[in-house]
This record gives sequence, C-alpha cells and structure tokens, in this order.
Amino acid sequence: MKAIGATNRNVLHLFLIEGATISFLGGIVGIVFGFIGSAIICSFVSEYVGTSFSAVITPGTIVLSLFVALIVGVAFSYYPAKRAATLNPVVAISSQ
Repeated sequence: MKAIGATNRNVLHLFLIEGATISFLGGIVGIVFGFIGSAIICSFVSEYVGTSFSAVITPGTIVLSLFVALIVGVAFSYYPAKRAATLNPVVAISSQ
C-alpha cells in the first residue's frame, strides 16, 4: 500500500479496522456457540439433577462480550499494524 502512496496512518487504520472486523465476527460466532452450549448444558443438568435449570443471557452480557471481543481484537492488532505502517515499502515488497 505504501508503494502506491498510502500514508502510515492509512496502513494503520486498515490493519486496525481489519482486526476489529474479524474480532467482532468472532464475537458473534462465540455468542452463537454460547447460546447453543448453554442450552445443551442446561438440558443435561436438568435431566440428571431432575430440576429445571436455565441459563440467564441478557442483552447486556451480549453487548459486553462483543465489546470485549472488539477491544481484544484492536489491542492485539495494534502492534502488527504499527509495525506494518512504519515498514519501508521496498523491504515489504522484497521480503518473502
């Protein structure tokens, strides 16, 4: 990107947006698996204990989990993004 005129800021933003998008989608997949897993666990516990057992999943916990996934994704993509933004374009193109 820098070879075609992108600034360090452009490269940094691209990497951070990519990290945020991937972590947000991962958070959504995690929420879906959490719903499915909690339903399965509640079913088994209710069957073996003999008492009605249900998980409580609120919109607040869903928003919190998406927020945490987003923050983790941005935090762990910042260093590679900063490194890529400051990389010399000639070195980036020639390295394999």
